[in-house]
Amino acid sequence: MPTPLEQLIEKLQTKATMLQQRHEYLQKGLESKEAEIRTLRDELDSERRKNSELLQKVEYLQVVHSVAPSRSDVAETRALLTGLVREIDKCIADLSD
Repeated sequence: MPTPLEQLIEKLQTKATMLQQRHEYLQKGLESKEAEIRTLRDELDSERRKNSELLQKVEYLQVVHSVAPSRSDVAETRALLTGLVREIDKCIADLSD
């Protein structure tokens, strides 16, 4: 029959083995979660870059839209050019005579 000291040592060894197994399991879980965190951080960085690019495009489009001529501006310019062409045609006709 084992002595109480031997029983105590055997229990401690069993608990130490169990603790070592739990530690290994938790260590693997930690490594897995760290890899997941790295992946998510990479995705976050990518999304931030995309967001920045889209904000630049929005700003560019706002500037372009504010500079783009309106329909009335186009109509006025056409009318002005048409008038200038008529005057040039008159001048050419007068010079031809």
